[in-house]
Amino acid sequence: GRSEKSDIHLPSRYASLQHAEIICSENEWVVRALNSTNGILVKGDQIKEYRLKNKDVLTLGGYELVFTNLLEESPTDRAGKLTETGDTSIHKTLA
Repeated sequence: GRSEKSDIHLPSRYASLQHAEIICSENEWVVRALNSTNGILVKGDQIKEYRLKNKDVLTLGGYELVFTNLLEESPTDRAGKLTETGDTSIHKTLA
């Protein structure tokens, strides 16, 4: 979200302070909207909760982020990375 305390800081007036959360739940990564004003789009569809797949594109707060599942072994060994498309990249590993 827009908050500087967010794990992934999106400095945009279109992002809510706490826009979304990404969690590993039952052997899968899930993105969940946190009642943001502008919501989250995955593949052009607005979502409230969505099971992420490798290379899914999320649009939120004026950013397009690509979810990359780096490891497939087990839920405790998995990591995700969100990368902003374009000239500037945001790289954050979620564990």
